[in-house]
Amino acid sequence: MKIALVLQGGGSRGIFTSGILDCLLDEGISFDKVFAVSAGGLNAMNFISKQKGRSRIATKMTFKSRSFKSITNVVTKHTFVDFDYYFNKLEKKLPFDKFTYETNPTTYCVVATSLSTGKAHYFIKGETPDFNRCIKASASIPFVAKPVPIYDDLFLDGGDSDPVPFKKALEEGFDKIVVVTTRPVGFRKTPNQNRNYKRLVKLAFSNYPNYEKALINSHKNYNKIFDELEKPNDKIMVISPSEQINLKHLETDDDKLDYYYNLGIKDFNSIKEKLAKFIS
Repeated sequence: MKIALVLQGGGSRGIFTSGILDCLLDEGISFDKVFAVSAGGLNAMNFISKQKGRSRIATKMTFKSRSFKSITNVVTKHTFVDFDYYFNKLEKKLPFDKFTYETNPTTYCVVATSLSTGKAHYFIKGETPDFNRCIKASASIPFVAKPVPIYDDLFLDGGDSDPVPFKKALEEGFDKIVVVTTRPVGFRKTPNQNRNYKRLVKLAFSNYPNYEKALINSHKNYNKIFDELEKPNDKIMVISPSEQINLKHLETDDDKLDYYYNLGIKDFNSIKEKLAKFIS
């Protein structure tokens, strides 16, 4: 039986996923393939390297670092957030187990959005050179981070095109799919009501009309995906937060982050027996 794990993004809301993944590590539960988006991609790295607790600590350290986010970055690097901190500088203080990460047989797929097509692209660890660049692209939010060049295209946040790629897992024939969301499944997005938002998007991405359209309509795509996710499907089990996660996108309050990390642990324990039966 082939089992997949699907991880939604959501910036600091990913701390909930960190709690879920640490519980999966405690239980010794592994998957044949992990599909991850944005912050889910960063969490997936530490899950595949089997480093319990690293995602939780890395989130706190990263969001507090001025090397990661600052006006200085805007002036010197033309980006507010700089993932060089996460992939390089952070490791000096919080070592990453590259050996386990590279030798783990779990296939790892991260989703990013193509600026040329406006559609999701699914990158596979081991098949794409400099896979960290793909994870970076998946987590690069428009207007906050620069587009990431990969091959002959540019990419941004995977959540703009496929925020919860469970349909990709279904297409690939997985027998069981465990989906971890960072919003309750009943949550739906509303359009950005800022009168100047569409103008800003058009100005910023005038050379990429397909991505411009995808970004403007991303809330519709998001809601459609969650509508489908709510439909009964014996191949899918959804683990979602039992309450709304109220955090800033790049939250720095340790108490708040700890609360939602522990919520992940609490919610996992409430479905642990159900999960064991689902994947058995």
